[in-house]
Amino acid sequence: AAREFKRSLMQRFLIKELESIPATPLQDTVNILTGGTPSTQVADYWDGDIEWVTAKDVSNTSGPFINNTERFITKAGLENSPAKILPTYTTILIARGATMGNVRIIDRPMAMNQTCYGLSVKTGNDPLFLYYTLSLLKDEMLSISYGSIVTTVTRGVLSQLPLRFPSEDRQKFISSILLMIDRKIMYEEKQKSEIEAVFNSLVDHLMTGKVRVKDLPTPTHP
Repeated sequence: AAREFKRSLMQRFLIKELESIPATPLQDTVNILTGGTPSTQVADYWDGDIEWVTAKDVSNTSGPFINNTERFITKAGLENSPAKILPTYTTILIARGATMGNVRIIDRPMAMNQTCYGLSVKTGNDPLFLYYTLSLLKDEMLSISYGSIVTTVTRGVLSQLPLRFPSEDRQKFISSILLMIDRKIMYEEKQKSEIEAVFNSLVDHLMTGKVRVKDLPTPTHP
């Protein structure tokens, strides 16, 4: 129900409400940042304390924020590669492959590899509003991409993607509501996962005879 409510609000806030606002190229309101990969032949570049985002991290994330990354790089790896530290609340966009167009946002500084773009809003715009706007534009991303085997969107083409931004206050109002609903969805997903884990554990115990039905407490009803 929360997902359906969010979908309805996104249609209202990010499509219908913005129809009267002139579109401008993405590059007018957003800085496009690129990443890189340190040499995998140099052990000193890896397993440090700098979180390093890849397309896999973006796709495997549930909810708006990337909470952890599969791999980490060191300061030496950062300094000896095209990778750079991205500012907090940068939206990470997958730029190639089967998951191209997927987006997530970071809530602390991280680095990323070259399969993604980092999109950081310029002054006067809300970063969460950008994230929610881009999360609706996967089809548009695919339409401006190229490649028959590996789909890719270039920086130059991405920079011309038309976006609509209301006033900053309105952006913050919209993104705060959508974030509140996302937090509700994440809470419910966690609860569901915990209940499923208990259920699966109980079934396993019953199947192996560790617990018998007669040993289970009788449920009480009000």
